Amino acid sequence: MKMSKILSILLLIFLLFILSACGETDNPNNSNAVPNSSPEEQPLDIDTPGNEAATVDNGSEERPSESQYGNTSGNISNDAFTAQDGVNLYYVLPTNPEYVMEQGELIKTNADGSVKIELSSNGRPHSLNVVDGWIYYISGNSMNPDGLIFKVREDGTENTLITSADSGQGFSQGYTTQNIGNTLRIIVVDDWIYCRVYEAVDDGRYNVIYRINADSGAVERLQQVGASMHGLAVYDGWIYYSTGSAEQDELGTYRMRTDGTDNSKIAEVLIPFPSIVNNKIYYIGGERYIYSMKLDGTSVERVADGIMAVSLNVDGDWIYYATGSEVCKVKTDGTENTKLCDYPSTDSIQINVLNDWIYLMDRASGMYKVKTDGSGLQEVV
Repeated sequence: MKMSKILSILLLIFLLFILSACGETDNPNNSNAVPNSSPEEQPLDIDTPGNEAATVDNGSEERPSESQYGNTSGNISNDAFTAQDGVNLYYVLPTNPEYVMEQGELIKTNADGSVKIELSSNGRPHSLNVVDGWIYYISGNSMNPDGLIFKVREDGTENTLITSADSGQGFSQGYTTQNIGNTLRIIVVDDWIYCRVYEAVDDGRYNVIYRINADSGAVERLQQVGASMHGLAVYDGWIYYSTGSAEQDELGTYRMRTDGTDNSKIAEVLIPFPSIVNNKIYYIGGERYIYSMKLDGTSVERVADGIMAVSLNVDGDWIYYATGSEVCKVKTDGTENTKLCDYPSTDSIQINVLNDWIYLMDRASGMYKVKTDGSGLQEVV
């Protein structure tokens, strides 16, 4: 009898334990609760657009998709005589002796243009890039052809020589002892300066692509291109350029990763004045027609029949171009071709686009600007 009571008590304790455990499992506030679903029902571990920690392939390293570009590819292809940091505008006055300020002066102005500050004058600054409070530029004109790279703070202080053409001097301000002179173009992305340099090699002079770390000064020689080179652009982890001449019948557009690897020809055409927008390259092709191609070199298309240009720059959905007598715009799909203003110019006219303004530089007539709707044509002085 005693044994029967003991068994009954043990059975009751066991039942109470089972009921208590079930209660804990069903309690939604219990932090130890296990979701009641099978592995097939679990949400997949995928990135949702707008929420992912996105990266782009930038050679041997990964960078955030919000990489800082010192200027647009279209402006850089047009000598980048203007740049901006979101608050201020920077530009270089043309070398015209009628201007009050010194020729080739680098100017900073606020948004409405009411305050102008002279920042620097080393030869004729050009190829402007603005990243992290620094303005990077090339110094050089007919009086100073060395093509040296400088950087200066946005307030005009710490004007720093980055490269030197003097083999005895080397880099200054703590930079490496390797020398680079005759730089024709620079593109700054994050903390790298990509350079097109025209340098002497054993058997002649060639265009060579370098990159320089803007912080440490470390120099990497990426690619020796050739005596003839057309266009240079950096976009989403790749460097784009073309080389060759029609006379030699050796035309080609190439791309390589920003660390110099995976260099390959992607198209049998040249891309002078390349503007890369929305994963397409826009350029002036044969007979001065406007063309586009995909980033892998496929789908080469003429943008609009009958439109010929001496220069172009693409911003958003619009191609801004000059014919030599007019400045016009056309949608990237070839529609809505519109004349903006009359502007007689030479073949060397350069077009920069910042915000709602188009800046026009022609050595024969100085610098002008016009709004993207065609209004407000005025000289920049």
